[in-house]
Amino acid sequence: MGSRVVSSAAERSGCLAASDSRLPRWCQGLTAPAAGLPANPIGRYDYDMGHLARARADSSAPVETVWRLLSTVNSWPTWSRHKLARLERAGSPTAEGVGAIRVLGLDPGKPSKVNREEVVAFDPPDHFAYVLLSGMPLQGYRADVTLEARPGGGCRITWESRFSTPGWRGWGWALVVRWVVRRWSSDLARGANRAASHADPGGGSGWASTA
Repeated sequence: MGSRVVSSAAERSGCLAASDSRLPRWCQGLTAPAAGLPANPIGRYDYDMGHLARARADSSAPVETVWRLLSTVNSWPTWSRHKLARLERAGSPTAEGVGAIRVLGLDPGKPSKVNREEVVAFDPPDHFAYVLLSGMPLQGYRADVTLEARPGGGCRITWESRFSTPGWRGWGWALVVRWVVRRWSSDLARGANRAASHADPGGGSGWASTA
């Protein structure tokens, strides 16, 4: 593996690997994938689109189970760290669909410390996307979550987040967002495994993260 860890498509679009000499020295190496992982960077900077963080996790649950947990905001407390989760505004064609505004927070006792997100893509059962309206100082934040059925059963979750916060603050938040998407994708996989296990007590479960 060479020093530039980007695919040819990323290279053409101007993406930089974390080892690129044009990045600040302290950033180099922070977002490069570890040995043995796929060549896709799990965090990088694109001068046209800003910061990108990507994580993957595998669940033994079917795609439909994972989709239900992901797309239904009231289910988030069952698998994520967000224990406050509600709809502020309904979307279309279902309440959880495009245009829905979701409110998510870690502590129900602190209702003012929340993120507000708007659903911008709702394509059951394999693509869900939202943008951040408020709650964190991230410019142009959008997350896309895709679900893919795996051969032999189960589901692969890919969680990809982009934002354009500039300067040193942007690089600091890039590290936070990279950790968050890895945590969310693996937590969603675990939660789906539990849900599938309860639905089918005789079925097996297990998960593996491949960020």
